[in-house]
Amino acid sequence: MAKRVIIIGAGGASGLAVHKELLRAKHQIVAALEATQCVGGVWCSRPEAPNTSRMYDSLRTNLPRHVMAFPSFPWPRIPSKGGDERVFPNHTEVLAYLRAYGAELAANIRFNEAAVSVVRNVPGVNGGGGSKSVAEGTADPSITSSARWTVRTSLGNIFEADALVVCNGHYHTPGWPTLAAPHAASKSCLLYTSPSPRDRG
Repeated sequence: MAKRVIIIGAGGASGLAVHKELLRAKHQIVAALEATQCVGGVWCSRPEAPNTSRMYDSLRTNLPRHVMAFPSFPWPRIPSKGGDERVFPNHTEVLAYLRAYGAELAANIRFNEAAVSVVRNVPGVNGGGGSKSVAEGTADPSITSSARWTVRTSLGNIFEADALVVCNGHYHTPGWPTLAAPHAASKSCLLYTSPSPRDRG
């Protein structure tokens, strides 16, 4: 039976794959939310996603092309202009591949709209269908819908669905160590991501 589904993190590789498979199975996508402004997830460039991008200029994958490719969408045999034929693609090629894979989905993704609250309906809470916050475990008396999930977004929208898929990945929030000289470390990181010819040695 077809279900109404909300996707969180719709712009990344897993979000794109889930989106395609749900449509193929004839489910209804209520909302495909993406906090950044681009398709590509962790592969987006720093100018496009300055707060979430982990790309650096010389980054090349540690997996060969045929391993990274989706089964239904083989990696192009002939690299696009500016690409190379090495087995391990660079990050710009991965980004181009993901955008080609998700081209037909981009129009349905709600970019720059993050999920800020996720609530799961729990029978018996609030005297009926009720609801309960997944994050905090507290009842939300303002939600009385019979839908299984209710998601509030950063733009103030509220979406309700039968199912929820979270594809935000595990690189969203960096873990920062406690450093004696954080400013020096920050400068070092910037040089590493985009080194000048002099810094490259």
